[in-house]
Amino acid sequence: MSDPALRFSILPALIRRLLGDEPVDAGAGVERLLPAGMRGYDRVISFFIDSFGWHLLEKVREESPPLNTLLERAVVSRLRSLFPSATAGHVTCIHTGQPPGQSGFFEWQFYIPEIDEVIYSLLWMRTVDEAARPLLARWRPEDFLRRNRAGRIIAPAGGLRDFFLHVHPEAVPACVDFLAERLEGIAEVVTLQHLVNRGLFGEEPVSDRFRRNAGNVVILPRDNQGVWWSDQGRFRTRIQGHHGGTSPAESEIPLIALEV
Repeated sequence: MSDPALRFSILPALIRRLLGDEPVDAGAGVERLLPAGMRGYDRVISFFIDSFGWHLLEKVREESPPLNTLLERAVVSRLRSLFPSATAGHVTCIHTGQPPGQSGFFEWQFYIPEIDEVIYSLLWMRTVDEAARPLLARWRPEDFLRRNRAGRIIAPAGGLRDFFLHVHPEAVPACVDFLAERLEGIAEVVTLQHLVNRGLFGEEPVSDRFRRNAGNVVILPRDNQGVWWSDQGRFRTRIQGHHGGTSPAESEIPLIALEV
């Protein structure tokens, strides 16, 4: 099991600590992530391997004697990824030191109220279409989902493994009940605040920017399941290996520290 206190978000502070002689507060338990005395370097090389979970490390090391030899010389720790366990939030965090709950950049696709658009975050591109279509039979988005200033329904954010909705505040309980009933056995449907209370977005209070960007209802598919939206066959995905959820395969990641 990974230590819940040791998250991906400690890595920027950890790298600063390696580069200087002065202590940097990188969180409780950080000392066990590094060999004793590892500090004060002129150069630190950081390899950021996307989608490389702990379960893959265990598989690969069995198939690669050279890698296994390297790992025997290193300090190998199991961390928790950020939530959502997707690329965009982690890239933003490694550059800013802020987890998604503070930066507001939590997924590839999300709504930015300041420009009244849903964007692809790392590419800074607008999505093709904001006209969200039915997720399920008898689902009428206009009954629950908010509209932007142009009058279009705000498209869902996130991905197949973490699906964020901007729901009218007064409709949140009814929306959660409606979707939970129809997605029983497929996904958990919760409020954003429920996940905030669980600490999934970090220990610090989440920012107002994050709340505005993320919406207020979240669908979390179970293992090997996905939930997405479509428009008469558009927006279908054939890509396998989606990540962003809370399963161990998505949320447990290795940190390998090695002095060379």
